[in-house]
Amino acid sequence: MTSSAADLQQVKLKPRGDNSSQDRSAPNFNICSKISKQHEETLRDYFFSTGMDRWYKSLKDDTFATEFIRITKEDGLAILSHRKALCKNNLSSYSHITSVQTFEVPDQLIGLQTRIDDIIASLSPEAGVFVKLTTRSPKDSAVAIAKARNAFLTRLLSLGERPSANDRLVLLAEVMTHSLRLVERRERIKTDLERFFATVKDRIPLEHYTVDFAWTEDRVYIIEVNTFDGEFNASTGLWNWEEDREQMMKGPLELRIREAEQDSKVLVSTIEPVWKAVVFPSAMAVVH
Repeated sequence: MTSSAADLQQVKLKPRGDNSSQDRSAPNFNICSKISKQHEETLRDYFFSTGMDRWYKSLKDDTFATEFIRITKEDGLAILSHRKALCKNNLSSYSHITSVQTFEVPDQLIGLQTRIDDIIASLSPEAGVFVKLTTRSPKDSAVAIAKARNAFLTRLLSLGERPSANDRLVLLAEVMTHSLRLVERRERIKTDLERFFATVKDRIPLEHYTVDFAWTEDRVYIIEVNTFDGEFNASTGLWNWEEDREQMMKGPLELRIREAEQDSKVLVSTIEPVWKAVVFPSAMAVVH
C-alpha cells in the first residue's frame, strides 16, 4: 500500500499521555541473550571448521579436482579497498552494479589474477571451474549476480507485459541454474545420495553440518560443507528450523522438491533482497 506526501499530511497522531510504559518503540534488550566472548569464539571456530581446507584431504576422491591458491594479507587488503571503492555509499547492495564491465582488476591484484588464471587453465580451460573461498561460494559474487541480472532482464521481455510472480521466479531459476527433471528422478536421486553419504560421513571432521551435493547420472560429488546448528543464518531451502528441526537433526532422509506454485505474497516476502530489486522492483518501492 503506497502513501503520498499529501496523504501523510492528513494523518493525525493520538497523544500518548504520561504513561511511558506503553511506549514500545524502543528496543527491548531484556529479551536478548548476551553472547559471551568464549561462545563467540566457539561459533567462529565452528564456522571456519567447515572450510574446504579442513576436509579436502580426507574427501578429495569424492569431490571435484581442486587446487588451492593462497591469498596473502596484502591481497586481502587490496580486495577490501577495491570493494569499498566500487560500492562507495552502497556497501550492503549490488543493485548499482549493472554490468560485469564495471569490474577492472586493480594493479595490486594483477599477481593474484594471474595465479588464478593459471590454475583455471591447468584444470579446465574450456568448461570452466567452480571458484570459491574456503567458506564462501560463487553465488555471493557480484560479477555472477550482474551476469544473471542482465540475462534475467533480457529474457523477461519475452514474457509479455505482466508476467506473474511465479513466471518471474521460474525464469530466475532458469538463468541461475540448469534445469533437471527432478520429479521424475526423485527416488533415483534419493537412493544415490543415501548410498554416497554412507561412504563419506565418517570422513567429514564435524559433528553437525550440511553438505552441498552435485548429482549426475554417473556419480555424486561433494561441493562444499557448511555449518548446521541453528545459530548461523544459513539457508535450509524447503526446510524450516522451527517446524522441521527434529527431522533435520535426526532423520529420516527426505528429498523435497517444490511441485506446486507458491503464493505470490510469500514469494515476494522470502526472496533475497538483492534479487527482489530485480524480480519484483515494484515491491521495493512500496511505502508501508
